[in-house]
Amino acid sequence: MRMAGYILLAVVVALGIGILSIMFAGAGHGWNSSFYAAIPSLVGAPLAAISWACTRKISALAFALVAIVVGLGTDVYLFRVTLQEGAGHFERAWKAVPLYMTLWFLLFAGWQAVAVAAALKRV
Repeated sequence: MRMAGYILLAVVVALGIGILSIMFAGAGHGWNSSFYAAIPSLVGAPLAAISWACTRKISALAFALVAIVVGLGTDVYLFRVTLQEGAGHFERAWKAVPLYMTLWFLLFAGWQAVAVAAALKRV
């Protein structure tokens, strides 16, 4: 039951990231790369949750490492595509909704931090 609760929370976090990303892409802000970077969170966040809740050391470490790879790939993608779009789109979104941008960042970085913490807990 504990595992299911963590996975459900991770899915809610991933959906929150996606919903906020849609808001940044629309309404004239145009920061589209956040939406495409949110999609891997649907996989990475639950993997991070599984790695945190898993009691078997090897399995937990494997899930954590996969989540970390997903997170790093997503971070690199987000950085590159944001630069290609032009940082002005990010800046417009930040000026329009800084509180939502902060929440998005905390959710986005949060599941990645859980994956790293789960890996460190297992080594």
